Amino acid sequence: MTSLPGFFETLRYKEGKIEYFKEHMKRLEGGIKPLEIEAKPADVEKEIRDQLQKKGLERELCRILLVVTKEKAEVLVEKYVPFPRELYVKGVTLTQTSHPDPSGSAHLKRYDRQGYNEAMQLAEQKGCVECLCHAQGRVLECSKANVIALYDGQIVIPSRKDFRLPGIMEQKVLERYKGKVMEGRIAWPLVPNMQLYITSSLKGLMPVKQVDEKILTINKTSSLYKLIPEFWPFS
Repeated sequence: MTSLPGFFETLRYKEGKIEYFKEHMKRLEGGIKPLEIEAKPADVEKEIRDQLQKKGLERELCRILLVVTKEKAEVLVEKYVPFPRELYVKGVTLTQTSHPDPSGSAHLKRYDRQGYNEAMQLAEQKGCVECLCHAQGRVLECSKANVIALYDGQIVIPSRKDFRLPGIMEQKVLERYKGKVMEGRIAWPLVPNMQLYITSSLKGLMPVKQVDEKILTINKTSSLYKLIPEFWPFS
């Protein structure tokens, strides 16, 4: 692990709040510990606030990138333009590919995630919001998001111990969901009548209407669908 170039976190700044800052810092600190470097939360937050003020972004929706390597700790703040509200209502389209890192290091948010970046580029080339990543007949995650499945009224997520990065937004959504959540296998190819959602710190919670040519159902009366406005990036 000490040979890795570093780790990163992506956060959303909305309505004056750095969302889930403590949770992101805890995950970052867990990653950089083997590098024998330190990122003090108070210093990081001050740098974020200073940049927001200097750039005149205190009232804007922003993307915050924290990067920590052996050589440096860097904070980047920029205005974030969210996907159209319509996609949060009608659903998004994904493409799919084999998982870029089906190994024990997939749970680390490393800065050198070239395979994930290539998966995201594939999605963008096809005009999709995300790229669904699967391995050995099971869905694991997306290139820059997590996956939640809804099947027969049951929420299913890929095991947190599997080859994926458990998400902070994923966890926050599940904490708000009132039903039972099961960690298990989301089969690939997708089974009929399965509903999918993606979550990420920037995107929030989005329903999926299509994966390549496969059309999915979106049940707008489900408890999970009704949570979308709580996590979307709009004021």
